[in-house]
Amino acid sequence: MDALGVAQAIAGVALLAFVPGYVWSRALLPSLDRIERFVTAVGLSIALMVLALYLGSAVASINVSATHAVWWSLALTLAGAAVWASRRRHGVARRPA
Repeated sequence: MDALGVAQAIAGVALLAFVPGYVWSRALLPSLDRIERFVTAVGLSIALMVLALYLGSAVASINVSATHAVWWSLALTLAGAAVWASRRRHGVARRPA
């Protein structure tokens, strides 16, 4: 595997197994420390991706492929970012003092 392949693999793992969960954990659980946030982000990402791919396959008859996984990951990340921004705008997602 060349350097480009390694970089793509690292970016793919981060996109699918960390980023959606991180955004949702920031939106829903603002008071976590770094270790808790990392573990929660990985768990949420895996759970959300499995659920999205399963529902896409079972309900909408969308084939499960790498391309669809990336699109689902981006959709989940954008949805989480919208919730996070809305909660921040309304003062809900603040760290306790």
